[in-house]
Amino acid sequence: MATTTPEEAKSLLVDYRRSLLGVVPQDHLAGYISSAKSAPALIPYFQSRLPGDDVTAEQLATRSWWTGPEIYVVVGDHDLVAPTAGADPLSDLHQFLPEARAVGLHMVLTQRMGGVSRAMFSGTIAKLRELSVDMLVMSGSTDEDTIVGKLKPNPLPPGRGPLVSRDSGTQMIRVCSVPSVVSAAPDED
Repeated sequence: MATTTPEEAKSLLVDYRRSLLGVVPQDHLAGYISSAKSAPALIPYFQSRLPGDDVTAEQLATRSWWTGPEIYVVVGDHDLVAPTAGADPLSDLHQFLPEARAVGLHMVLTQRMGGVSRAMFSGTIAKLRELSVDMLVMSGSTDEDTIVGKLKPNPLPPGRGPLVSRDSGTQMIRVCSVPSVVSAAPDED
């Protein structure tokens, strides 16, 4: 949001706990899903962006066959959205994940560490894992099984975790929250 206009990027929040209410300004908000009933509304939006048979290689490179903002789907508490034993309301999006770059779809998904090793093999997380997306593994119990590659959760300092990337391998990173900077008005004489 800090580096794009609302015409360039919007966020769609999937937040059953409603803990993200008010985090994204209204002009950058594509939608707010707080129950499984709302999730299918995304399908026609991304279907209209799928490249047809008549799309040229140049159009694929420039993504010029559709217009509109990039859509960032932010899923908070995926363990609430798609319990391991239940149906995953995000499964309708799976068809677009292999072509995410082409249709302007970005996904950020969070999952509690408790039970994460089971969740890695079902639903949306399994589909993302199959596509070798980047994964950030934060602090967790060593009782959990392997998550990705040979990586298991470990107790870590707050904000630190290994980032596993198909392009760059595994590297320890630090995630932080930076408070917004409010510029003070210059003193007037």
